[in-house]
Formats: sequence, C-alpha cells, structure tokens
Amino acid sequence: MKTKKHLFGLNILLFILIIALNNHMQVNAQQTKKIDQSPPDITAESAILIDATTGQILYSKNENSQQYPASITKLMTALLAIEALDPKDTITFSKNAVFSIEYGSSHIGMQEDEVITVDQAMHGLLLMSANEIANGLAEKTSGSIEEFSKDMNKRLEEIGALNTHFVNPHGLHNEDHYTTAYDMALITRETIKNEYFLNIMKDITYQIPLTNKSTEIRYLAQQHKMMNEKRDASIYREDVIAGKTGFTNEAQHTLVTVAQQDDRTLIVVLLKSEAKDIYTNTSKLLDYGFENYKTVNLTSKDYKETFIIIKDNLQIGEAIVTLKKPLKVYIENFQDESSIEFKSETTPLSYDIEKGDKVGTVSIYKDGEFIAQVDAVVHDVNISIPLKAVKSIVTISIPILIIVFLITLFFFYSLRPKKHYSKYKNKR
Repeated sequence: MKTKKHLFGLNILLFILIIALNNHMQVNAQQTKKIDQSPPDITAESAILIDATTGQILYSKNENSQQYPASITKLMTALLAIEALDPKDTITFSKNAVFSIEYGSSHIGMQEDEVITVDQAMHGLLLMSANEIANGLAEKTSGSIEEFSKDMNKRLEEIGALNTHFVNPHGLHNEDHYTTAYDMALITRETIKNEYFLNIMKDITYQIPLTNKSTEIRYLAQQHKMMNEKRDASIYREDVIAGKTGFTNEAQHTLVTVAQQDDRTLIVVLLKSEAKDIYTNTSKLLDYGFENYKTVNLTSKDYKETFIIIKDNLQIGEAIVTLKKPLKVYIENFQDESSIEFKSETTPLSYDIEKGDKVGTVSIYKDGEFIAQVDAVVHDVNISIPLKAVKSIVTISIPILIIVFLITLFFFYSLRPKKHYSKYKNKR
C-alpha cells in the first residue's frame, strides 16, 4: 500500500515538473521570438522596406542618401511609357537610340530603323534591361531623350520623389543622375499600380519574333533571380511579383523587389550593394516585414475629436472630426494598439460646416514615429445657436454697444472736475 502511495506521489511530482518545464520552454520561445523581431543587419549603403498599400516605412537605412540607381531607372521609364503609349503601337529605332549607349552595356541587338511593338519593347526593357530599348521608348514617348528626361523629372515631382534627378532613360552613369532608396520605393509603388506592368512581370520568358531587320527570334528571360527559378533556384521566391536589377561600376549593385503574401505587398530597395549580399539582404528584409508585423485596422471608431465652431467671436456649436476612411497600419507583433497616437491639424471650423467636409489631416504615430496620414472629415455637427440668432445678437449688440459707449463718454465729461479751469480764471 505504501508503495502505491509512493508511486502516486512520484507521478504527481513528475507531472508538476513536466508542466513547469513546458512553461519554461514557452517563455524561452517567446523571448526568442522577440529577439528575432529585431531588424536584420543590411550591408547595402542605402536600403528601405515599405508597405506598398500604406507607404509605411518598416525598415530604413540611409533612405534619403543620394546614390546612383543604374538600371532600376528603367522602372521610371516604364511608368512614363505605359502611361503615354498603346502596347500595340510600333517603335522605329533611330541611330541615336541604338548607338548612343555605352559599349558592352545591356542590349538586345536592335538595329537602326528596326521596328517592333511597344509591348515587345517593354519586355526587352523590363526583362533584359536593354539600354537601346530604353532610348527607343523615350523617343517614342517624348520625341527625344532630352524631352523625356524633362518629363521624367516632372513626374518625379508629382510622385513626391524630390531627391531624385534623372537625365537619361536607362541609368547609365551620369553625375547628375541620382536617386534615393526612399524615392525609388515611391517610384516602384506608383508603377505597380498599373496592371499592364504587373502582367509584363508575370512573363518570366518572352520571344520577340522576326522583324524587318532581324532574321532571328530574340529570346528574353527575367534577370531578377528572385523571379526566375531557372536562374538560381536557391534565391527564387514564389512571393516576388515584380522587380528590377541594376549595376554600373559607380552605382555598384542596385535592386528593387516587390513581394506579395495574402493581402500584403512589400517593396524593398537596395542601393550601392555588393553582389554577394544583395539577394540575401532583400530576402531578410522581406521575411522581417512579413513575419514580424501585424495589421491594425483604424476606423472612425478609433479616432474622434471635438472642435468648437465660432462665428463672430461666439461659440455657436461643436463638430466631431474623424478619419475620412479606414486605414491599415502595421506594428511589431509584440506591440499593442496603445502604441498608436493621433495628431490632428485642422483649419478653423466655420458655421456652415457640413458632415463629410474635409477640415484637415490626422497624422498617425507609432511610439512617436510618423507612419501614416489621412484626411480628417466632419463626422457630426451640433449647432447650439442658430445662425439667425447669431445675426440677431450681432445686429442688436452693435447699436447697444454704441449707445453704452456714448453714455459712458457723456458721464465721463460731465462729471469731470473743473478745478483746473477755475484756477486759471482766478490767475487772470
């Protein structure tokens, strides 16, 4: 009997030890997970990771430092050409387009006066990074490379890429041709909004048939290794949906990568990187963004602020201001929503304000760091004093104030002592 009791006690003790050990392992796992959430070490000179939908920066390193872009310039070239040209249009390549590129730089052997379609040219540009194709698209879009460069810079301003200046459509080195990681992320974010661009990115291989100058089929293949499994299966990622490579001696290696998982799309830009690190660094940033951030959906319920409405120095009512539309933001997995703060910048509210009117902006911060901005609109209006009453008050008040002022002046002068005047008369 004692033996059974002894064994029962040992079993209970063993059970308690197993539970304690399991809890200890769970705590260690949670601590390890939190450690894993630290940003990766990126060797590129400049780098950025942003959410494509919100524009929120999830990681950055020297993101506003100006660097040479090399061939990732062609994303901007593609954007302008797509916006201006019909894919079925044809391009006739000029002597300047074909022969003005550097010897040994990327090309697909286009000849002077050769004719291909815009769609074929776009594939040559984005899959093979062909420099003469970039020139041909520029001339077709704007009439000349010089005019195209001007158009590029105008569009850059519209996008908000204010630290970028382009002087050619291909990215071959020029001291006046530069960008930043942040600006390239903005350019990429704008470009991937175009469905035609994304469809080109789906074509990992492509053929340009015989032309008026070529008797051979041109075989094209995507050069971005994360998109083309045949180039390097160890680097390939199924979630990568778009990207562009770049290299010059001055720029070193540059890379833009767009990846999508479920409803999230991330953009990674690396500038001035070594070849051995550029894909591993990109993959680290993508994993960091997808695995270590969670979505917070902000709605009008999360932010409401009351502002007074003033007319003629009278408070006549109040307006409740909220977010114009729902907004997604991202916070680290170990953070909670209390880390999110709202700061509004609104214009003075007038008496005729109505529900739905835009009255300013709401900036959203995470632990003091700006992450997003959305328009602020009126959610509800409560006028406590009707406008007619305000006008009546003002109409009545002005005459009353004048009368009170005149009475005050009358009493002031009538009751004013005349002592000094009497003394003066006596002295005479």
